Amino acid sequence: MEFETFNPTTELLKKHIAYYYFFKSEASDFSSGYYSFPNVTTPLNIYKNVDVVINGPKVNIAESDVKNYRIIINQVREAPLHVEWKGSPSRNVQAFVMPYWIKGIGF
Repeated sequence: MEFETFNPTTELLKKHIAYYYFFKSEASDFSSGYYSFPNVTTPLNIYKNVDVVINGPKVNIAESDVKNYRIIINQVREAPLHVEWKGSPSRNVQAFVMPYWIKGIGF
């Protein structure tokens, strides 16, 4: 499993993105469950080749044979979000966006 975290290097991106990370695992039996807690930033998730099911405070992400990209923007919330991830995730990115950036594009 690979997990790389980065900070934006340009002044323009620093205004809008707090930090971002890439995550990749080649393990076909990969499985992870975790909680995403409320934060002062707005997570923007970009996944490759997955199926995503969102049901209230729970998100299920599973490896898919369908070639696709899924984008999830987590709204500001008061309760934790439970995430279950099964199957080998292709390289994906999660950026933690400053709240005013999201408001600026009409969300």
